[in-house]
Amino acid sequence: MTVVAVVGAQWGDEGKGKIVEAIAPKAALVVSYAGGYSPGSTLVVEGERFVLHVVPAGALRSGRACLLAQGMALDPRLVLDELAILEQHGALAAPLEIDQRAQVVLPHHVLLDALRDESEGASGSPRRGVGPAYMDAVARRGVRMGDLLTGDGLAQRIEASIEASAHALRELGGEVPDPKAVHDEYVAAGEKLRARIVDGSRRITDLTAEGGTVVLEGPFGTMVDVTHGYYPFVVGSSTVAGGACVGTGISPRSVDKVIGVAKAYITRPGLGPLPSEVTGDLATHLQDRGGELSPTSARPRRCGMFDVPVLRYAARVNGFDEVALTKLDVLTGLDEIPVCVGYELDGDVRDEPPFEGQSRMQPLTEMLAGWRESLADCRTYAELPANARAYVEFIERNAGVHITRIGVGPDRAQTITR
Repeated sequence: MTVVAVVGAQWGDEGKGKIVEAIAPKAALVVSYAGGYSPGSTLVVEGERFVLHVVPAGALRSGRACLLAQGMALDPRLVLDELAILEQHGALAAPLEIDQRAQVVLPHHVLLDALRDESEGASGSPRRGVGPAYMDAVARRGVRMGDLLTGDGLAQRIEASIEASAHALRELGGEVPDPKAVHDEYVAAGEKLRARIVDGSRRITDLTAEGGTVVLEGPFGTMVDVTHGYYPFVVGSSTVAGGACVGTGISPRSVDKVIGVAKAYITRPGLGPLPSEVTGDLATHLQDRGGELSPTSARPRRCGMFDVPVLRYAARVNGFDEVALTKLDVLTGLDEIPVCVGYELDGDVRDEPPFEGQSRMQPLTEMLAGWRESLADCRTYAELPANARAYVEFIERNAGVHITRIGVGPDRAQTITR
């Protein structure tokens, strides 16, 4: 029995999908445990590019069943759209199931999200109604996936949810949806998904009891976790390893390994603190070489030097057993590479992100020697240039982590296992 949680160590967009892809062949099930619509998990498979927003990355692995777990908030219409695209490309080669306890994103949730902020939000969320759906869940007026199948009280719950948001919608200039039209559309969507809706917690427990391996894929990154991130610039769910247990309905004792995923530099969409942010030629290099555009909006992501305190903090909060470092190849061509090793706040040196004073933090920087050699064909750690290895080992020493996988290009094969 093995349950592996793959967790973002930064602000998201770390390349978790590629790491899940790499370990999925050994898994019986790949599970998404929170969120509901990511800005985009980009995968390149044999030269073809896929951007997944809902379906777990393991769906592209032959024979790897996938589960959207109870901690998610899902728009069934978008699930159907993404399934259709994957089936059209012949890329959905395994069953995809949905937990009956997952929250349902209704049309007014999406509208409310968009009206409150028509651009990407403070957390980088694509504003597809996930936050408002979680708000309804906490207020105990949410609709769950299983409700779409039973019909018991569904019309009343939809009406109550819409009514609770009606005033805000009108104040923001939006139109209040017709509850009956929503009910009919969502019952129809539920019917199309009926065969996929299961008791996910039981599914995971049964598989692990039989000796199967399960991979739990987290959304976004640690620094936008609703509790542990840079509040209030956070998403509506728990993105950390502890959230994997709540989001799947399994015991904390069931998780055997936690893999953190960190990019070799820092990116984040949206607003909020980014202490190691860079500008000018270095930012342009990272954006251009790293393809740092939001898959949803095509806006450039903000970029920063690698932030050791963030990885140190993420390792402590999540309990990383190992770390995968992605996009090391993007740094090729830089003569010197700055690394943030701490912060100065009001004269004090901090080695982890502080609770207060985020706007006053100044990064403490060390410069490491860069490299010019291409990493694209490196397949072993020894084949990396000496300065690239020194960069990896500097991060390990200073953050107190063990880096076991290193990404040297976008393709599935361009990952060094150390």
